[in-house]
Formats: sequence, structure tokens, C-alpha cells
Amino acid sequence: MAKMPCLTDTTVWVDNTPETLFKQVTRFCVRNMEVFTEEMACGSLKLQNSLYLPLEICRELLNVIQEEKIDVDDKITNIFADLQNTRLSQVKIKNSSLTDVGLSCLLGHNLRSLSLNNCTKLTTETLEILNGCSDNLISLSLVESYQIFPHSLSSELLDED
Repeated sequence: MAKMPCLTDTTVWVDNTPETLFKQVTRFCVRNMEVFTEEMACGSLKLQNSLYLPLEICRELLNVIQEEKIDVDDKITNIFADLQNTRLSQVKIKNSSLTDVGLSCLLGHNLRSLSLNNCTKLTTETLEILNGCSDNLISLSLVESYQIFPHSLSSELLDED
């Protein structure tokens, strides 16, 4: 007797599955940030007063922002500067113009996991910020981020490659 294929055995369903409603709503919010943020005089964004974004929403916002090819710069990270009304525990940022100031907004959340890949505007001050805010940090990944290391250490790291 031939075995009936199980729906989980085929990939045709995965390719044809629409995004979840949660993902669609998050994508809408990212494309229309005025829905949940206000622009400050300096150009940075801040979370609207009386809004609270739990961990799951904050995580998905950062993911979708990057999927939409929006630069996770200081203007964006300032949304998460409100430590009472936003929550983060894991952050992955890639190809960003994030600076040490923006990173401080994120590290204020006492992250458990941080991954920075090709964030070219971070400086050696990043190490100081990490040391001051890394009590809960379990995982740290720094890829293509040699500029955060002192020049002497950067030379040694490049020589090993």
C-alpha cells in the first residue's frame, strides 16, 4: 500500500503560504512609522506617548525594518530608547550606519544576545559601551566590525585571516 504524502513532507505549501497577519501588520507599521512614532526636532523617531511595545513586537519590528532594507541607524534605534515601554532581549543588525549612540539605546535593554554585522560607523567606544551594559549578555557576534577594536588589536586580527 502506497504511503499518502503528509502535508509536512511537501514544500509546495511553504512556498504558497502567505505571511502571518502579525507580520503583515508589522510591515504596514514599518512602512508607515507615523502610526506608532513621532519625529523629534533632531530627526530621530520616538515611540508615541502611552504606547507599549512588548518583546515580540519590538523583535519583529527590527526584523521587518531590515527586511524592508531600511537602515537601522540612530534615528530608528531611538524608538527603543524608552526602556519602560519597549522591550528587547535579542538584537541582530546587519549592514547598518548605527553609531555608538544608537547602540547605547539598544544595550540599555540588558540584551541577552547581540549580533552586529558590517556596522561601519561603530568605534572603539563600542567596547566601553558593551562592557558597561553586558551583565546579561550571553551571546555576542561581531562580524566585519574590526573598527571597534583598538588599532593594534585590529592589525593582529587581520593578520590571522
